[in-house]
Amino acid sequence: MKRPTIADIARRAGVSKGAVSYALNGQPGVSDATRRRILDIADEIGFSPSSAARALSGASAGAVGLALCRPARTLGIEPFFMELISGVEAELSARSYALTLQVVAHPDAEIAVYRRWWGERRVDGVLLCDLRVDDRRVPELERLQLPAVVIGGPDGTGALPGVWSDETAALAETVEYLVALGHRRIARVGGLPELEHTRARTEAFLAVGARLGLSGEIVTVPSDYTGEEGARATRRLLSSARRPTAVIYDNDVMAI
Repeated sequence: MKRPTIADIARRAGVSKGAVSYALNGQPGVSDATRRRILDIADEIGFSPSSAARALSGASAGAVGLALCRPARTLGIEPFFMELISGVEAELSARSYALTLQVVAHPDAEIAVYRRWWGERRVDGVLLCDLRVDDRRVPELERLQLPAVVIGGPDGTGALPGVWSDETAALAETVEYLVALGHRRIARVGGLPELEHTRARTEAFLAVGARLGLSGEIVTVPSDYTGEEGARATRRLLSSARRPTAVIYDNDVMAI
């Protein structure tokens, strides 16, 4: 996908490249209406004036981007993300690269971050976390041709490479261990249902339960990975008529 230029803005706005430069740099020489139209077009096509020199030189940004669509308050207590960021930083710093981290509130905001990073040449590539079912971020990154690696998979990554662990094997081993201890009513407090790895774990949980003859004795309760929601789900399970004798949690925070 071709990066937007001043010439693209000028053509769409029906003005000269000089007028576009005046508008983007806040200089006099264009009317307020023309300036507003130029700025709107620049925003629409993803142009950033701060990227011009870097775009002309073709220089590397020397950074990898990581946008996390999670509440900021949960990141400090979630061991997975702390270990992930620490590991990424260790590998990047050894190669004189920086990590650009952005916390966002929802997927649309995350996509907007990728578009801004791409337009400004802020990063050389990104890491995509928390792969979702029918994830809209994957085709958008493919469209932008922004280099990306998915931390997740193997399904739902499109043409992007991915690094993933076998959720199916982990769930099967856990359930088989509990059954070997004598448990027959097993519950699971799962993560966010829209996440791809949550879906894979749920399918694996049901499959191993059916294989071991426990189809009517296992249940998954969704949660959001926080301690508060994990506790609520646990109380519901332990006060139910078919109280489980063992509970599996999708992260350490809920288990604690």
